[in-house]
Amino acid sequence: VYNGSDKLWASLMEEMWTKIEHEFGGFRVRLHRASVKLSGELDSDNAKTRQSKRKAAILQLQVKGFTYLLLSLVGVVISILYKDALISIAAPVALSSPFLVYVMSFVHK
Repeated sequence: VYNGSDKLWASLMEEMWTKIEHEFGGFRVRLHRASVKLSGELDSDNAKTRQSKRKAAILQLQVKGFTYLLLSLVGVVISILYKDALISIAAPVALSSPFLVYVMSFVHK
């Protein structure tokens, strides 16, 4: 190993990744990297198996993201529509929590 060869390889790799991202776009490269990471593919898998695993991993990620988005929107809508009912239910529970009682004991001293 020559002195400084690790820096040479690091700079070559950085240059290569920069060119690849410039050619294909940062989003597509990151999506590909995520699909490889999430797919759980094995070294013994052939190209067709790897591709199907990557597509399934990305589909699963998209379904999770959509589900979380939908649930958060439903939560926001419910909290807007029923804010008075939620406050009347949550306030007594929050005010009687042991932690809040503990904190308030220091405030009222």
